[in-house]
Amino acid sequence: MPGLFGYTDNDGLSRDDRILNGMRDLLIYAGGGSSEPFYHADGVHAGYCAPSFEAVDQHITAVDGVACWLDGEIYNVDELGGNQALLSLSSPPLSSTKVSSTGISSSHKIKGMMISAYRSGVLMDFLRKADGYFSAVIHDSKNRQIKFITDRFGFRHLAYSVHNGRIVWATECKAFLAVPGFRVAAEGQSVDDFMKYGVLCDNLTLLDGVRLVDAAAVLTFDMAFGEVRIEHYRFPEEIRPLTGKNSLPELYEEWGRLFKRSVARRTVYTDAERTGLTLSGGLDSRAILAAMPEPLDGGINAVTFGTGGCDDIRFASAVARLKGANHHVFHLDVDGWLEGTFFGIWAVDGAVEISSLQGIRHLSELSRIFGICMNGIGGGTLQGGRALGSSLFLEHGRTASGAPGLQMVRRRFTRPGFRPDELYFKVRMPFFDSDLYDFVMALPEDVRRTRMFYRGALLHNFPEYYMNIPWQQAGVPISLPPSVFDARFFCNRVLCRAKRKLQGWGLPFSDTKLFFDTPAALRQKGNRALAEKILNDPNAVWPDYISCSADSLLNAGTKRLCRVLTFEVWMRLLNDTGFRKRYITLG
Repeated sequence: MPGLFGYTDNDGLSRDDRILNGMRDLLIYAGGGSSEPFYHADGVHAGYCAPSFEAVDQHITAVDGVACWLDGEIYNVDELGGNQALLSLSSPPLSSTKVSSTGISSSHKIKGMMISAYRSGVLMDFLRKADGYFSAVIHDSKNRQIKFITDRFGFRHLAYSVHNGRIVWATECKAFLAVPGFRVAAEGQSVDDFMKYGVLCDNLTLLDGVRLVDAAAVLTFDMAFGEVRIEHYRFPEEIRPLTGKNSLPELYEEWGRLFKRSVARRTVYTDAERTGLTLSGGLDSRAILAAMPEPLDGGINAVTFGTGGCDDIRFASAVARLKGANHHVFHLDVDGWLEGTFFGIWAVDGAVEISSLQGIRHLSELSRIFGICMNGIGGGTLQGGRALGSSLFLEHGRTASGAPGLQMVRRRFTRPGFRPDELYFKVRMPFFDSDLYDFVMALPEDVRRTRMFYRGALLHNFPEYYMNIPWQQAGVPISLPPSVFDARFFCNRVLCRAKRKLQGWGLPFSDTKLFFDTPAALRQKGNRALAEKILNDPNAVWPDYISCSADSLLNAGTKRLCRVLTFEVWMRLLNDTGFRKRYITLG
């Protein structure tokens, strides 16, 4: 989707817009978008473009030789602006003299605040207190430096590549195709990680020489020397466990207060923007729905994806009725599914395997239902462990076995999966409110070890949503006594696996716990034929990186087949303009 892009050119020969036009056009697809005027100054060439539903500033935000671009949102702008001890807003007026009659936009205001914080020497403090998901670029022409900034969680990706003393950056790696001399080659370690874990790890991308700016970081590029320096403004170990005697009801109550505030802060009901949510049969999205303030002019719009009769649709419908929400169900079909994922692969820079790319064909219709979509990423696994599942894992890097930690999975896999959605509407994640995150991470070890905190917090704050309506993963409500719940959960899991096995043998069984059956979709005649065609293409790239035959892949497990197909389609989209034009509409 649209975002930030630019490059440096020390010889000053690239003041025309050819390269920037190319980068922008590669970022604008599926419905078009709008763009700020390009910026050329002191060897820096930059731009920003937005999806069609979002307005952009008409003039660059710049103060006394310092320019700033922003991609994303900050939700506590008023708090930041009111903290005079942190930030003085008495800077010289912005150089943009032509402000729209409707007033300065939120993005324009945030950029002005960032510039003020930078010029006052308190940028790191400003970023530490900013609650949101964003990336930003600051150009200081006097000091000949460019700073690349990411949010605390690194959710708003910003990719960069340094070569011959120059730096190129973009929100999405595909924009690098427009840079003369850029060589498309896969990063071997990334391919290995993706095939093994289904996730890109660390700050690697699938393109050789292209990296992501780290989470909670400011990467400074010195134009005079072509050097990179990275500083972090947040560290996981800074969070200290809660001390004192806190009873579980008190902790549940505080969790509920912070969560409800987070949801309210991200909820808007206006003619221009209306907040809804994707509602599954899980625990997380129903907590968001329960906490959402109700609009004065009708119910909340909730959307559920699934195949007919699946548990997600049944349980989500029950939750929606309880809230009085307008429930919209979108059925997922296997016919044409594989071809439909090609657009998704392009949008996510090949970082999300096709088994997680469903519902893309419905996104345009969803944009007519809401302009802001709440999503439950970071629910169960972040809030202290699922009702039954792995305990909270604080690893932001890799585990001892080399696998990506939970936060790395969220940053590199789960969050990028929303990139197709963000071409049509904004996506907000209440579980990643900064204060809520700090509170959960600071829960006492004895509370976290029980793996039941989230269950207790949900039942304490929203009992009517969890007492009787089952959890899709378990098939039973989480209100059952732990021993009964565990037994029912185990039996349901065994039964579902047996049904999937029998279905694979051609017997008339289906697992209603699945909202989309990927193995069955890959067995469908049209999808199977397309998969065979892709893997057996004489110009295929995947055999250079993966040692196996096409036949073995087609008969291998679903995960490996999906990962290889994802990688091959991504490389084909990058290298074959004809293939790209067939499946992706640019500009």
